[in-house]
Amino acid sequence: MSTYEKAFFSFTQILHSSDHRAYNRWHQLDHRPENLALTGVGSGERWVRTPECREISDFSPLFSELHYVNSYLFQSPANEAIIRWQELAERSFQWGRREDIHLSQRLLMEFFRPIRTYVSPNLRLSNDALPHRPNRGIYLVATEEKDPRSTEAEKANAWWDSEYIPQQIRRTGVVGCMTFASETNFSSHADMVGVAAISSIRISVFYLDEDPLEVSKNFDLATKNSSSSIVLSAGPLLAIQPWSWDWFDPKSK
Repeated sequence: MSTYEKAFFSFTQILHSSDHRAYNRWHQLDHRPENLALTGVGSGERWVRTPECREISDFSPLFSELHYVNSYLFQSPANEAIIRWQELAERSFQWGRREDIHLSQRLLMEFFRPIRTYVSPNLRLSNDALPHRPNRGIYLVATEEKDPRSTEAEKANAWWDSEYIPQQIRRTGVVGCMTFASETNFSSHADMVGVAAISSIRISVFYLDEDPLEVSKNFDLATKNSSSSIVLSAGPLLAIQPWSWDWFDPKSK
């Protein structure tokens, strides 16, 4: 059983291209360190969808301008950790240290439950260590279930768990995967097939240790095999190195 009880994801757009450096400076050098210092915050990471990543990604109109994906993992007791985390967010605002308020907008902000962690059979690594392992980026798939309590959704989940993910983590450059489901799924009983649909998003994060733009060529099947879900965003994102924030700078001619 994983020590991570809950997760938070935010999908972020920067409003003006000239603000990427300011946003990254704030997030990586101020906001993230303060959050990681909190008891119960087990992991916190962020990745960028560069223009090159966007070109080979699939996405719904809602995420056409996505730039960054941010993720936090909370350890047990997660609810206590989340209270401290949310209090820090408010204190930061009162301190005048929330530059993201005027630099960005959130396309998605939601709590999730970790479902399962898969580690490549080529690694001698525990499941809980996977998100701490350095990576060059990720391949992320976010889908919205049309009817999360349907038999089609359950069959798609089984295919994902028993076939697709095990195949992918054996590929060169893929070291593991973590899957997540919307917190709202857990307010409804899984045996109530046919009940009214609830909002349901599933996220799979494949961790990569080779060039994400190259490794992502192996993931085409992920967006084509299920008729029970809508692809919100599927594609590579790069790891963010401190002070290397030039992906959206104007290109010199």
